[in-house]
Amino acid sequence: MVERLELDADDARQVDEWLSIAPSPQSVDPKRVPDAHRRTFIEAVRALIYADGEVDAEEREQLEKLKAALGS
Repeated sequence: MVERLELDADDARQVDEWLSIAPSPQSVDPKRVPDAHRRTFIEAVRALIYADGEVDAEEREQLEKLKAALGS
């Protein structure tokens, strides 16, 4: 995903740090994330949810919450 978003070296290092230790939700301002990156992230999550061919109510609800949190 880092390559797909064409992140520079500093941003890629930040992503690596987040994957090691996730930031608290309160410390991230989704409005500072470029729209294209938010859309790509939502699309990737949606693909994961649909990967098994079944989407249950909880998965759908969590996706909608994520979209709302990201303002998408």
